[in-house]
Amino acid sequence: MNFTLAPNGRDYASDDPEKLPQRVINLVHVLARAELEKLPLRNAIRAAANIVKEVKSQLTASGEVAALGLEILGF
Repeated sequence: MNFTLAPNGRDYASDDPEKLPQRVINLVHVLARAELEKLPLRNAIRAAANIVKEVKSQLTASGEVAALGLEILGF
């Protein structure tokens, strides 16, 4: 991702910084879907807290998140 500042010093040279939130959201969707697929529907509905905990753990350990220079503080 390109976070280079434009010549005016106030804007970015590309729109990559605007794409950052969507990249994280996409990763969360992938991780949450993987956790949900492990459970029967009835258990998945009851296991919301456990799913959140597991997705946060995987998100924190994600190499993709680290490569973006992000630190997960809350989820």
